[in-house]
Amino acid sequence: MGAGPIRMPDGNALLLFDGTVDLDSDEIRCALFTSDYTIAGRWYDDTHELATEHGYERGGKALTNREITEVLRVVRLYADETSWTITGESITARYGVLYDDTADGKPVLGVFLLDGDDLDVTVNPGQDLRIVWNAAGILRAVRAEPVG
Repeated sequence: MGAGPIRMPDGNALLLFDGTVDLDSDEIRCALFTSDYTIAGRWYDDTHELATEHGYERGGKALTNREITEVLRVVRLYADETSWTITGESITARYGVLYDDTADGKPVLGVFLLDGDDLDVTVNPGQDLRIVWNAAGILRAVRAEPVG
């Protein structure tokens, strides 16, 4: 499934520019949450994260093969799709949360719906829950026009 629009909590974009978050070297993870998750916090909190069972491990998965590019003043973060193979019983989730597992406080970099219609997603045993990141980049920032 394609990741829905990613919303970054207020105040956390600054962490990308002040050195708190290093997209090159910090471990960026994607975790899955239930419909009880509140999209308000700036810091990772596993209160409503799925439990470690049925192929999912609490804390989520690290983004792999990350790449940061700049083309025509747009800086973009890319990574391979993230997936979990479900075993034993079905799992149900509604949100994905991207967070920095290295930086102090584990800041949330983005929250997204797994289903664009704000519905729970249920995945049965033997199936994969796959998150295919937006081809235009997971995170994007536009650089200002050069001066002079």
